[in-house]
Amino acid sequence: GHRFKRWQRYIFTILVNGLRKAETTALAMDCRAFGAAPRRTYVKDVVFHWGDLSLLVLTFGISLSLILIERLG
Repeated sequence: GHRFKRWQRYIFTILVNGLRKAETTALAMDCRAFGAAPRRTYVKDVVFHWGDLSLLVLTFGISLSLILIERLG
């Protein structure tokens, strides 16, 4: 009985890890649209514009002002 319990735990662990890896692989294939296009897809370069920088500065400024109001007020 003890040997059977040990094998049962071992097989369960292998099965769970296999399902987790299969789910991860399926998600990766879905994200890459595997087989949907005749040629391979690539990640596009990220390009920042002036609006992106202004949004970053605005967010930082608002966050800093809220922290200062909380500490001083």
